[in-house]
Amino acid sequence: MVAQESLIHEFDYKGVNAIIYQENGVTIRSYPAIHALDGPVSFSLEWNGLKFVFGGDTYSNKWYDEYAKNADGSVAYA
Repeated sequence: MVAQESLIHEFDYKGVNAIIYQENGVTIRSYPAIHALDGPVSFSLEWNGLKFVFGGDTYSNKWYDEYAKNADGSVAYA
């Protein structure tokens, strides 16, 4: 069995299009998501000229609409 290593990185959930990870050509950004309580975020992943946006447990909102607009792929669910 191969042990896995986890990297935990805290970030401000209120950041809008904030870079939360950037290494080896990969950039991950976060922005607020709409939910019942404070704290949920959506993410975009950029790599090799491609962009994927993920919005989980939210609904369409101004941030998701703006950052998913020109993405190569996106997933959102409520």
